[in-house]
Amino acid sequence: MIFNFYKTYILLVSFFFTLNITCAQEQELITVNNQESFDKACLQLNTLDDSDTQFIDFFGSEERGIVFYTKVLEWAEGSNNLENVILAKHLLLRIYLLFPDDIEVISRSKNLLSYPEIYEQKRCVEILYTLKEAYRRTEQFQKLVDVLYEYHERSKQHGYIIGKIDEFKEIANVHYSLKNYDKAILLYKKAAVELKIRKKYLEQSSALNDLGLCFENKKKLDSAQYYYKQAIQALKNRTDKDEYVGHFLNILLANEVGIRVKKGENINPLPFFKEELQSAKIFKERHIIISAYYKIAKIISDTNPEKALKYLDSAKTVLKIQPNTRLYEENLVATIQNYIKLDKKDFVKHTFNTLLRLQDSIKTNVSKRNYMISSVIYETDQKIEELKESKNNLNEEQNLNYKLQFVIIVFVLLTIALIWTYKKIKKNNQTIISQKEALNRSLSEKETLLKEVHHRIKNNLQVISSLLNIHSGKTDNREFQVIALQSQRHISAMSLVHEMLYQNKNITSIDMDTYFKKLCHSLMDTYPNNNVQYEILVEKNIQLNVKLANPIGLVINELISNSMKYAFKNNNGTFRIMLINQDQGFQLTYTDNGPGIDENKAKTYSFGERLITLFAEEMNAEMKRFNDNGLSYTFTFKQR
Repeated sequence: MIFNFYKTYILLVSFFFTLNITCAQEQELITVNNQESFDKACLQLNTLDDSDTQFIDFFGSEERGIVFYTKVLEWAEGSNNLENVILAKHLLLRIYLLFPDDIEVISRSKNLLSYPEIYEQKRCVEILYTLKEAYRRTEQFQKLVDVLYEYHERSKQHGYIIGKIDEFKEIANVHYSLKNYDKAILLYKKAAVELKIRKKYLEQSSALNDLGLCFENKKKLDSAQYYYKQAIQALKNRTDKDEYVGHFLNILLANEVGIRVKKGENINPLPFFKEELQSAKIFKERHIIISAYYKIAKIISDTNPEKALKYLDSAKTVLKIQPNTRLYEENLVATIQNYIKLDKKDFVKHTFNTLLRLQDSIKTNVSKRNYMISSVIYETDQKIEELKESKNNLNEEQNLNYKLQFVIIVFVLLTIALIWTYKKIKKNNQTIISQKEALNRSLSEKETLLKEVHHRIKNNLQVISSLLNIHSGKTDNREFQVIALQSQRHISAMSLVHEMLYQNKNITSIDMDTYFKKLCHSLMDTYPNNNVQYEILVEKNIQLNVKLANPIGLVINELISNSMKYAFKNNNGTFRIMLINQDQGFQLTYTDNGPGIDENKAKTYSFGERLITLFAEEMNAEMKRFNDNGLSYTFTFKQR
């Protein structure tokens, strides 16, 4: 009796003691009314060591803690101290992370990141990390990609070390989840190269395996098999003994043999899949265990559907521990297929209904999630707009002063820029004038030098012609004299080109009408006592360069020589030279009114004919010869 009395007394004392502590805490919590109590409230949360259990033990419930820190935020907003506001909002964000509430986490993270000032603080890295992980959990992968880039940049800005490889793989994993396999492939390749350089062979093997998975999803089986083999080879480069390496090798071998089966090779993959399953169980990698169960069930489904169902049931057991809606849906579909093979209609119906309920649940959850995300985005945007409007009202006068100062500064800078631009333009104009004068002087010197070159070439050719004339006079050999005379005519044709270039203002091309007239006059002077007439028809303003004028002069020289030798044996006759400009180039025509040429004899090709052919090739001309009331040659060529 006495014992029961003391027991009751102790319980009552304990109850009132606890009640007094709770009341004391509540009294302390609701009196945040100055900077000192605000700082104390902030420190109070930090002492709870980010533990949801400690938080609830301290405040009594999640809701009471949120109410308290909401009042802390209200006091901070009334203090007109931006740093206090940011700190209070960050504390509330940390509370929602404890439980967690991804919708609130996303909303409050975006709200905090709307402050430009926060990017100058290290806490922005923590907030960006919080936001990206919330996006990952809610499968908002496209938004996750955008946040990742910002997270990595701000991490570097504030001195946090994030390896380039981690950046590549993290972004690649997101693209893989979005089924952007091409983008994922590029990033996994970069990661694999970096890891190979650093001799991190297990991580390199993992990146290569990810590449194989990408190509397998793209139905490119040869590429997938190549990267699985590369991943296996990378593991062989490791010299240390690590049990996990053996497990990962089992995964790679199972992936590679799976590709071989898909390609139609006659191979039993079951030992590989079972080895993968056993090592996955040791390392408790549930997603690998589920995948291995599913692959084994798929292989034995045709021969032993009863056993396949047992493997699928085992996969369902693991899925209860680690839920995955997509894998659960695939499991139900495979289960239905095996029940159909066993003709178990009731089981088919039951499982099919389960599948329908799951799909309806997926659609409902997606709709709810999209609605909640849209609501959060709308509310966040509203809060941001309200904050902007408040800031604009408070700083309107200050902004006006800033604008006035800005206009004055811009005006001064424009004035300085105009003066500087004017001086620079003036200086540039003087430079351009002096450069133009120097160019004109240089051009004049080069023209004089080039004319001197043509003059010397002409003189040297005349010297050679004179030497031939002297040697011809010293011998009685008629054949040598004929050859010497022909050579002199050729030299004369070339010399005339350089003489005209030296005498003309244009030192790069010559007028062909004038050239033909001078050439024919010079050649006919070497045939005394002849009554041969000639006609020159050249289209107006045809100017050709020295590369064409020289071989053309040699061709005409040879044709006139042939006409004088074979066509005009009595020194009587007429020849004509015609040069016209066509759409595709030029056409040179030479005709005489002699007896023509015997085509049978022409096939033997005289020396003169060979020379004409060689000169035509030098002109890059198409040559035609035919008899038409005499002999006629045409040469079609282009300016070079």
